[in-house]
Formats: sequence, structure tokens, C-alpha cells
Amino acid sequence: MLKPLLPGAIAEVLFLTETGPVLGLAELLNPCSHAPIGLQPFRFLAMDERDRETLQAAITSSLAVIRQ
Repeated sequence: MLKPLLPGAIAEVLFLTETGPVLGLAELLNPCSHAPIGLQPFRFLAMDERDRETLQAAITSSLAVIRQ
């Protein structure tokens, strides 16, 4: 996105992780003034169980790399 969406807007979010794609319904949060253009924080509101498991596996994998 070239400019942030309004905080509170609801959007479908899709992103790729090393363990597969994750799709969920999200609420957009206040943009950070120091974040690069195109990045806006969000929080998930709903997600399919399969996507939740994919996200959890990606987080676990990332944490394992950080701890090495």
C-alpha cells in the first residue's frame, strides 16, 4: 500500500511464511510514523485453524533460529 488505511478498518490479510501462506481477517492499527511505506500493523480477528497452525509453525521456526 502506498498510504496507510484508516485505523480500525477490517481487511483480509494474506502473507507467505516459510511454512506456507497465512490468511486471516484483521483489524488495521495506527500506522507507525517510522515504518517504511507499505507497512501497517494489524491484529488478527479471525483465522481458519489450518492458517493458525501454519502461523504457529512459522513463529516456532523463527524463534528456534533466533535462539541459536
